[in-house]
Amino acid sequence: MTRALALFGVLVLSIAHVAAQTVQLEPPFVPAFPSSTAVGDALVASAQGFESLYTNPAGFVTGKPSFTIASVASGLSLLPGNDSFARFGSAWSSPATAPAELAPEFSPNGFGGTVAAGLGYTGAGLGLGLLLGGQTWGSSPANMSANATLAFVGGMGFSLGKHLALGGAVRPMLRINVPGISVSDLFSYLKGQTTAGATATALYGVGVALDFGAIAHFGSLSYGLALTDIAGTRFAYAQDSLLALTSSMASGNGLPTGKSVPDSYTIPMRATLGVAYHPDLGKASRFFDPTLEVDYSYRFDPGQMLRTPTSTELLDGIHAGADLRILSVFHLLAGYQYGRVSGGLGVHLPGFHIDTMAFQQVAPSDSAASSHGVSAGVAIRF
Repeated sequence: MTRALALFGVLVLSIAHVAAQTVQLEPPFVPAFPSSTAVGDALVASAQGFESLYTNPAGFVTGKPSFTIASVASGLSLLPGNDSFARFGSAWSSPATAPAELAPEFSPNGFGGTVAAGLGYTGAGLGLGLLLGGQTWGSSPANMSANATLAFVGGMGFSLGKHLALGGAVRPMLRINVPGISVSDLFSYLKGQTTAGATATALYGVGVALDFGAIAHFGSLSYGLALTDIAGTRFAYAQDSLLALTSSMASGNGLPTGKSVPDSYTIPMRATLGVAYHPDLGKASRFFDPTLEVDYSYRFDPGQMLRTPTSTELLDGIHAGADLRILSVFHLLAGYQYGRVSGGLGVHLPGFHIDTMAFQQVAPSDSAASSHGVSAGVAIRF
């Protein structure tokens, strides 16, 4: 009884402490690999292999064992035509010219890019992986933001009967946010001129996420459930200049002490339900093998677990995707999420995968705006 009262007291004090802080919502960790983004990130019911490390840990049980030695991808939000690639190339070669070269890309909906990388093993109920996801975005050349997350994923799963697979994972993460930096300084910094980060502020800290998933198979249909960032994943951020952070980590001293940040930064818990349809076409599946999936995701905000979502949030929760495998090598991909469409092409040879995609995405600065883009990735996988 005494222990129960003590635990209750600690819980009350913890809740009171969090309530006294301003809670800032952090984006979920979803690395932008084109093989998953092209299908609208609708993978909860069909998760298996490498993608299960960041979609549904029940996928550690389903499918064949998969060892990804390396997977890398990058993407750019560019306007169709407009000499966009030539402009980006010139800006990258000479960062001082970036504001002028990329001005047409920032107007009207902003400019940005993504990067993703990882390695891992999944199979026989085990999932282990190291993943990196990053994004940069800006509404003007003088005002860009950037973030990067390095995550280790470790988890296990098991079968419960013939039809049900369950899995769980622990996901420690290091996250770095740079809320304001010019495009010239950003390009210079990414090219190794770390002094360009002297005037940019960086928020950095560690958080530990817990994930749970389930997949049930019944013939051609699969049903999936994923609970990510259970109870919310909180980051205790410190603050320093981007240059100080880089210098400290490069010298092997780890994260600098920096200044404490009073606000609470939290990735809200999400619950995602999905259904996938993978028809058994027999021998014909060697030539033509489709998979269709629709997911719905709901976000539980801190302090408002049972809030009524807005009409925009209801629509944003819908994810849909289609993957048509042809001759067991080629993949035609299509997806829908956040009211925008995407499409892609994959070539999956033994040991080597190539995926490309074209997409529309919601501009972070304006949910009503769209930005077009392209991305590509390669993976060495067995």
